[in-house]
Amino acid sequence: MKIRKFAESDYQNLYETISDPDVMRFIEAPYSEENTRKFLQTAGLCENPLIYAVENDQGNYVGYVIYHDYDNGNKEIGWILKRAE
Repeated sequence: MKIRKFAESDYQNLYETISDPDVMRFIEAPYSEENTRKFLQTAGLCENPLIYAVENDQGNYVGYVIYHDYDNGNKEIGWILKRAE
């Protein structure tokens, strides 16, 4: 596995992940295309990202990890994985 910064070219993979009702079932409502674009810009492509793309050993996108300061001295960490094909 490889964790890396998001790129604009990750939009479609991110959208397919967070628009999937099964993936988002216990997280929040599935994202629209517009909300995915905003999320990628504000959380993945910002100077200090809140999320990072995850690739498998073959270089294929498999989801993302959440890692950032949450509040006074605490971090938020988690992951969202796309549905297995």
